[in-house]
Amino acid sequence: MIPGRAGDWARRSRCLAVLLTVGLWNAPGLSSQEDPGHELRQLLAEFNQSLQTLRAGNDAMREQVRTTAALLCEQYGRCDVPGLARFYLDLPREARLLGAHNEERVAAVRAILRQAGQEGVGDWPSLREDLIDQLDDLAREVGGLRDFTPAAQADALRGTLLLGWAEAEPDTNRRKQLLKQTRTAAVQALDRFEAAGQRTPALEPRWILGRVHRALGEEQQAAEAFDRCARTAQEVGQDLWREKALLGLIAMARDRGELRRVQELIAKLAEFRTNAESWPLTREHAALLLSQDLAKKSIQVLRQHEPSAASHRIEWQAHLALAHARAGEHKAAANALKVLEQTAPANAPVCALTRATLRLEEKDYAGVLAALEDFAPATAQAKVQGLALKGAALLHGGKPDLAASNLEEARQLALEWSQTHLVSGGSVVGEWLGVQALVWLAEAQLSLGAPQTALAVMESQGAVGLRNTSTEVDLASWAAHFEQGLVSITIGADSGIALAMDNAGNVEGQSIPLGRATIWRAISHLEQAARNGEDARARDLGKELSHALLPEGLIKNLRAESNPGRLLLILHGPLEALPVQLLVIEEDWLDQRATPLVLPALPATKPGERPPMNQAQWLLAGAPLFNQQLHPPLPEAELELRRIGKSLGGRQTFLTGSAFTQRALIDALDDGRPLHLATHLIKTDACAHGVLSPVGILTSDGVICAGQVYGHTPNLPLAVLNACGTARGAPVDGEGMMGLGRAFLAGGTRNVLATLWPIEDQAARRILESFHEDLQAGFRPSEALARAQRELRGEGVGIGDWAAFRLSGRD
Repeated sequence: MIPGRAGDWARRSRCLAVLLTVGLWNAPGLSSQEDPGHELRQLLAEFNQSLQTLRAGNDAMREQVRTTAALLCEQYGRCDVPGLARFYLDLPREARLLGAHNEERVAAVRAILRQAGQEGVGDWPSLREDLIDQLDDLAREVGGLRDFTPAAQADALRGTLLLGWAEAEPDTNRRKQLLKQTRTAAVQALDRFEAAGQRTPALEPRWILGRVHRALGEEQQAAEAFDRCARTAQEVGQDLWREKALLGLIAMARDRGELRRVQELIAKLAEFRTNAESWPLTREHAALLLSQDLAKKSIQVLRQHEPSAASHRIEWQAHLALAHARAGEHKAAANALKVLEQTAPANAPVCALTRATLRLEEKDYAGVLAALEDFAPATAQAKVQGLALKGAALLHGGKPDLAASNLEEARQLALEWSQTHLVSGGSVVGEWLGVQALVWLAEAQLSLGAPQTALAVMESQGAVGLRNTSTEVDLASWAAHFEQGLVSITIGADSGIALAMDNAGNVEGQSIPLGRATIWRAISHLEQAARNGEDARARDLGKELSHALLPEGLIKNLRAESNPGRLLLILHGPLEALPVQLLVIEEDWLDQRATPLVLPALPATKPGERPPMNQAQWLLAGAPLFNQQLHPPLPEAELELRRIGKSLGGRQTFLTGSAFTQRALIDALDDGRPLHLATHLIKTDACAHGVLSPVGILTSDGVICAGQVYGHTPNLPLAVLNACGTARGAPVDGEGMMGLGRAFLAGGTRNVLATLWPIEDQAARRILESFHEDLQAGFRPSEALARAQRELRGEGVGIGDWAAFRLSGRD
């Protein structure tokens, strides 16, 4: 047995208490905390007791373990239990006894950590390193035995310790090494637990892997790990791990500004947690309300659910102060800050950051600098927050050079650290630390007469998922590819910036004094006006948005254009939901002054030559056969595909009806032909994993999720997606539009034509037929769409029908 370690427990270590909270062990066996049925709880308790008695050497319990496991599977659907039982039943008595003994050795280490968390430790780094080495030795010693589960427990605990070390390590190279060691330990633990049929203990290493993937910038893998952990935890009744996994997903969604996804995940958390029993739920709910400019409601939620734990109260007080400040209640904010400073440890960074944030809300820029004058952050995360706040104060205080220096330092630190510190909602600066800080940096560079640098910074932070590389994009090549150049527009929590580069490489920019919530509401109103057929209101809103979002020089150029040239709009944040055709230049819709294309970010490659669409072999797919009680039939889809086929002159293959299967669609994604898809797009929990929206394509034998599309890297020249809402995902900072259209773009497709909202079948058919006819006449995809929309508009078709289609890509 690993001996206990004597030490100086005089100083309380709060980080150890947190560590123990996230690393609580689940002994081999099962949990019933989520199931309300008394009989199931009783049966689970009986199984756990009989299993532990069997492991202690009592072979008389063999039959009870076997029959109880079978009963749990047959009557309650817990069919993971027989596998767990079989592992121990197959072991000889001596192996079970030795396994129980080795498990006690791991438990002894946990007892040391628990005592350290309760009483404090003088030299925590030395103790941590010593325990990591001992756990590694133990895992190596017992990993080859018949009962190898204690090795899995040792690896899981070692992974938790290594993760905490990595997240606090200031040296970048050392941190990466620690993260790799953490991943190795977690993978080894997970493999062993799964081999032993132990789903509940496997939750800890699965959650650790989610954090490691995220710390290494592997967003898709992180999301999948957290999602798998949450779903498994729900199945085995482990609310603690389900909550932690959902908080991991919420943190990721919040970092990207994906407010709808945050809302969905908070709703899932609220299914089994209440604000009264879960501070994280209260925190996330209050932070979401704050990001939606609902400060008074945020205050109400915080006031109604004041936490009792001391560490939670510090965080609660900081959130309360910020919420009062956002509501304009500066006296109440000052009182909350005073209580925070009395409650938190002396010189705690949270106090200085909260004070600085309140001063920034009050536009007291000197006060921000004063609050941070003696700021000595203990972590890189706190340093990033302080630099961002200082940079904002210097910018608004008329010192753009110093602002740019501080904000650039914050950006560089954030590139290395922001994903390693996985606190969700705990920052008093909130989501400003992401996009808003970049907007401030770009504004500072703009004030210094360096718009090219500002544009390069904004696009370097674009949707990395679309590039899969950190290589800087060749902005000049992209601008030269389009007759009207390009414009990049980014909206942060409180303000935004627009930067336009013309065809010759000249850059201009302007600040946007409107935040995310305001812009999102304006876009929602514009969409609603279009869908309701309110042409005059839509025109007014489109004119207002154009003046707010587009640089004056670009508007001037567009006014002078008699022949619409192509304009690429790189839209970040809530703007990704913008129906760009409804922007108004003077009294004309945008497509009368330019031919718009949209991207959420620029790919690393140059635009390249466009493939000739009038010579391509097309795949026309959709019109599936399915249960019409679950989904309405699609008679128009088959008709649409057949009519389009006539315009292609035999250069097409049909994949419809019973032939439109999951396997056939996956094969089509891999063959490189342009694709026209006509089917239902459905939202389903089966697709609710990864960073993409939980939507899927309905085929005759099931659903293909957006994540599966992305995973098959469909390198197509053009994908036409005629399914409800196919361009729309939750508005996202940094990672961009997460709908089905984004899955195609991120997977490598050059152009995607999709709808932002459902439209009338006949109008969709007319636009798509006209679009294909113009493609065959030699027009580029963007030109073909603009011509089709202008044609329908000229025939009196409603604004809600012709404006719903959008082309994303590069032609």
